[in-house]
This record gives sequence, structure tokens and C-alpha cells, in this order.
Amino acid sequence: MRIGINCLTFDPLNVGGVTTYTLGLLRGLAAERGAHEIHIFIQPRYLSALKNILNSHEILIHSVRLPFAYSTANRAYFSNSRTVTRLVNHFITRRLAAHLEETVDLLYTPTTILTVYELKIPQVLSMHDIQHVHFPDFFRWYQHIARGIRYELSARYANAIQASSQFSKEDFLNFFSFLTEDSVFVIPEGVDVATFAAPRNIKAIIEKYKLPNHFLFYPAQLWKHKNHLTVLRALRWLRDNSSLDIPLVITGRRYHGSEEIFSYAESHCLDLYHLGNIPFDDLVTLFHASYLLIQAGLHESSSLPILEGCACSTAVIAARIPPIVEMAKTLDIELFSPTDPIDLAQQLARLWKDDARRAEMIVNNREQIIQFDWRVIARRYIKYFERIHIRHDT
Repeated sequence: MRIGINCLTFDPLNVGGVTTYTLGLLRGLAAERGAHEIHIFIQPRYLSALKNILNSHEILIHSVRLPFAYSTANRAYFSNSRTVTRLVNHFITRRLAAHLEETVDLLYTPTTILTVYELKIPQVLSMHDIQHVHFPDFFRWYQHIARGIRYELSARYANAIQASSQFSKEDFLNFFSFLTEDSVFVIPEGVDVATFAAPRNIKAIIEKYKLPNHFLFYPAQLWKHKNHLTVLRALRWLRDNSSLDIPLVITGRRYHGSEEIFSYAESHCLDLYHLGNIPFDDLVTLFHASYLLIQAGLHESSSLPILEGCACSTAVIAARIPPIVEMAKTLDIELFSPTDPIDLAQQLARLWKDDARRAEMIVNNREQIIQFDWRVIARRYIKYFERIHIRHDT
């Protein structure tokens, strides 16, 4: 089978969860493809970057330009009409669609929404999440219009949708009433265990960024739903009520509303280190250097940083939300109430002082994390692609 990977709206140099997910899965598919061919479609300006990152001769990378008027097709959602948006997309992408249909037998899109809605070959989509449905205040009005139309059209025209957790699958089925049980399948996110587990120079990274020897690490873009303020409030409560002053190191790009994070930290004299977007090797080393990893997001499909932290032998505390509760059935993770800073503070104080418990978590996760290796995850994708291909042919 010729398996196509649609990376036409993908920037391999962008820092974020979808980028990490896509690159990890591409490496896994290249290693586990068997007799299948893997074809990646990417825009010319990202071609050399992707080749350098993947460094693999087992996959075929095609330089494909999006139609000149593709941005116009995307703006068709301002009509607030699904029909108009679909028809404009169909007209503008018709030649691209023919090229894809001729080159591959199945097209998989890892980047949230479809680029072309109507294809004669089956399409599989990783939608990741529909957080705009649950947290509308986090998005501007035009983003709501765009997401409402483009996500629904993508759900309608994908032959199958991958969900990273059972929670996400149920969320998709509940919101998109036209989806059926067997049209949404669950495969968890993965991690390159060998890369993250390899020893790192912790002393050098501490010196490079002038960090304290012991710190709480939160790698996440500065979106509102990442819930940084609850973490800062917990740290303030700890300092004021138990004299435990825990430094917080955060990474990620600033987004709308992120100034509130820095304003709160400054006004309460909290020990906050914001490193921004940093090189991948530095990020991995920070996982190793951190005393404890936290994930506090209010809405997630799963959590790549939790997998990465476990692979780096770092103990993890995370928000008690359904996808993370699912992960905690396999991985040894401490959970806290996501909107309760005092609960978080009390659990942080306990874990920070309990060397034995942290060591136990690390050992337990070292045994379990291998089942999330990208090569293991890629095999599951390939089996599902085979099933979709056979079903389509019959």
C-alpha cells in the first residue's frame, strides 16, 4: 500500500505538540512500514528542513505547492456556510486532489483538519481535540467561525478519525452526532524512548540558562487552557504558608493573555524562569534536570510532555482531567484538582520532600514507557491503515 502523509500545512520547525507528534510518528512509520511505501507531501519551503530532521531514505518526500488561492478557500468560512466553504475548497484544490489520488492509496493527515475534503481515496485524520467547544472564551470570534465549519467538514469527510484517548473519542462522538462508533479509533500518543532516555549534561543546562539546581518544570505553550495561573497560585500559597519556595521553569511561546502570567509572578515576587522556545536538545536535558514535572492543562487529548518526562526518568504531577486519568492507569502519575491551587500546593509539598516516592514513580514508569515508543505506536497505525484500505476496496 502507498500511504500518504499530508504535511501541506505543517511547519517542521514550529515548536508545539502537533509538531512533536507528527515528527515522532513519521519516524516510527519510516521504521515500521514493512512492505508499504510512505509518501510525505510538504510545501517546498519546508522540504529541506524536513529531510534534515527525518534523515531517512525509507520514505519518499514530495515537494507540493498548495494552490495559490488556497488561503482564499480557507477564508470561505466567513460566509458562515459549510456548503460554500466545501464548494470553494473543492474548486481550488481539484488539481491537488487528483495528484494525491494518483500518487497514494490512502491519505493520513496528522494536523487537526483536512486540507482537501473530497477525495476518491480514503482519508484518516488526527483531530487531536475540540477545545473551542469547551472553552469558547479562549478563542476570538473569527476563530470560532473557522473552527466550527472546518472541523465539522473535516469530521464529515474523513473516513476515520484517530483519537489519542477514550475521552477524546467520546468527545468527538458526542459533538459530531453523524460520526459512528467504528469511525473513531483510539491510539495513544508516543515518545522516542531512546532519545529521551539517553544521559544528558545536566550541569551544562543549569549553567546555560542560569537555573537553580532544583526546580519544577512546566513545558507548554502559554495558552490560557494550560492553566499556568493555578500553578503560580499554588507556589505562592506554599511559600506563604509553609515556607517552601519552589522555583518554576516554563518554556513556550507567549500568546494572547500570557502577560497575566508574568504580571502575577512579578506582583507576588515568585521565582519564575521563562525560557521561551528553546532547542530540542536543551528541552530534553531540562526534563532530566527537573526535580519534578508538572502538566496542569484544563483540556488535553493526552499529554506528550508526560510521556517525555517518564522517558527521562522524571517524576510527574498532573491535572486530574479524563485523558490524564486514563494515562495514570498505565503510568505512575500523581494527580491534583486542576482548578484548586491549595490541593496542588499540598501535593507539591509532599512530593518535593518525598525522595522515596519520586524514586518509586521513576522506576515504575521506566518499565511501562516502552509501550508508548513511537515504533510500537506506528505499528498500530499501519494495521489500522491496512484495515481502512481493505474496507475501501471492498
